[in-house]
Amino acid sequence: MHNYSTVLSIFLSFFICCIASADEKTFDQRYNEVYSDKIASNVVEAERIADSLHQYAKGDLQKIKALMLLANIKHSTGDIPTALRLAARAHKIAEMDGFLEWESRAAGFLATTYRNVGLYSESKKYLKKADIINEKQRQAKGYTLTKINILQEHAFHALNDKNFRGALVFLNEAGEYALLDTSSSPRGILVRATNDQLIGICYLNLDKLSAADSAFFRSLKLLGDQESNLRPYIYRGLAEVALEQDRLPIAEGYLAEAMPYIASSNREELKILLYESYSKLYSKMGDLNQATYYKDLHAQTLQNRTAVWQRVADQLLEHKELEQDNFKKDAVFVSIVLLLLVIVLGVYLILRNRRVEKGIFTKVVATEVSQTAGRIMHTETDDELHIAEETEKRLKSVLEELEDRQFYLQSDITLSKLSSVMHSNVRYVSYIFKKYRGIDFNTYLQKHRVSYIIKCLADDPSLLNCKISYLASLCGFATHGKFSIAFRSETGLLPSEYMQQLRDQQITASSHLTGDK
Repeated sequence: MHNYSTVLSIFLSFFICCIASADEKTFDQRYNEVYSDKIASNVVEAERIADSLHQYAKGDLQKIKALMLLANIKHSTGDIPTALRLAARAHKIAEMDGFLEWESRAAGFLATTYRNVGLYSESKKYLKKADIINEKQRQAKGYTLTKINILQEHAFHALNDKNFRGALVFLNEAGEYALLDTSSSPRGILVRATNDQLIGICYLNLDKLSAADSAFFRSLKLLGDQESNLRPYIYRGLAEVALEQDRLPIAEGYLAEAMPYIASSNREELKILLYESYSKLYSKMGDLNQATYYKDLHAQTLQNRTAVWQRVADQLLEHKELEQDNFKKDAVFVSIVLLLLVIVLGVYLILRNRRVEKGIFTKVVATEVSQTAGRIMHTETDDELHIAEETEKRLKSVLEELEDRQFYLQSDITLSKLSSVMHSNVRYVSYIFKKYRGIDFNTYLQKHRVSYIIKCLADDPSLLNCKISYLASLCGFATHGKFSIAFRSETGLLPSEYMQQLRDQQITASSHLTGDK
């Protein structure tokens, strides 16, 4: 009987292990199916499967994988805000549970996505985090592929800066790591194929057409039959090489291979690239109507992308402000709790040591409470500000002197700092702004900074070729996003739209000067 029980226990344990292993295998199979094929071929079905995987995920690791899969799908369809939220959730779970590989991969995904919407400083922050985390797992299985991803992201930043040789340095290093990875997993194949595609982009921009063509073909060969959103980018690269070599029918064939991928995703970046290539193709063919059609599509898609970038920047700013507000509320709450503990402890000690003087103690406490309530009521109801005439004149004069020195261009200026410079307090200085400038301090800063940069753009047309982040720093804004929000609030236009209007006006004026009547 004892032997029978032992055998039964072993069998049940083995059976349970087999079921758990089968569940894990089924999850990974479905995950790989979506990752390697469905995202590119049928994004609706991919999202349905990924939602199911997330809903029935067993344990945090499966939950992280499902969230990252959903983030990839949302990214491929252009829903960047949702993609960021999903990846941030996955990153937090991985961080809390100590899944270093997925913590690094999630940080890398966030770096890529922030770069795609023009938030380069945020992107570099997460890229650095991904690199640090990945180095903690050098002996782990996932280290090599994640390292390649990180080096490729560095290359993307170099490409954005038009530093193609610098990008090649990162990609060649990534290629050395790729030699260490011989896996046939969908991710491994995609990572290695991406490296060759990016090398092709670098050679294309360096006018090394033969090397570019070879790199794109290597990338295509690595993908084999695996469906991927990388494939249309390879076709577009091959089309660009053919266009540069005036092999127009071949270029048209490659672009025709890439176009169906626009229907299966909503990648603004892919649309911009393909519309630009089609416009170039039809211009070379002499079909001006089609060339203009795709040029207009290219311009419209650029505007759409700018709108997405701005929406994401706005949401990021709102999220950070909300975090700061919550932090302040938490700090106030903790301070109140500590104060109450101190009061309770003090009352306890006094009661214990002065029980005999209970009547006196009660009277003292009542007096203190009354005085405190009186002070609070006075503070809350005293809305009128009485300021000496001489002080008011002095503050007005000091403000005018500071305005002549354009104090509002200092990026770190605050009402508190300005009050210190003016040898006064916040309430007095705020009063001066409202009485003599008709607006509060923050509105004053925004108006004067935007007015200043508009004047600079009018006086110095060379600034039209500068980056938005540089213009933001010129007029005192700490970030690109805050500058864009303030500029649109004052003018109704984004900085990029306003600068394009000025460029168009310059072109019109130039054509008149050269005799184009």
